[in-house]
Amino acid sequence: MARQKAVELTTIWKDKNVTSVLKIRVMKSMVWAVFRYGVEGWTLKKSHRNRIESFEMWCWRKMLGISWKEHCTNISILEEIGLERELMGKLARMKLQYFGHVTREMQEIWH
Repeated sequence: MARQKAVELTTIWKDKNVTSVLKIRVMKSMVWAVFRYGVEGWTLKKSHRNRIESFEMWCWRKMLGISWKEHCTNISILEEIGLERELMGKLARMKLQYFGHVTREMQEIWH
């Protein structure tokens, strides 16, 4: 569903009048928000982590209009937009926050 949302926003990605900063904000608020839905209940294995990191790079390539056939490295793409990988870190933080919430609730029940 998140990939579909990124594809639906193609007109924004291609628009030369929209700044890169705004495109990044749109990506994080519209596409990644859809992707992160329900992350608290996910079980993340190594293969899932690789797919999540691949999805993040696919999003940035889509936003920049860079095809995978152009053989640009992930590092060069991240340097171009001036960011580091952050989607996996956000997912892990969300899972930890939810875990903290659940443990606090359990403490209230038992005390």
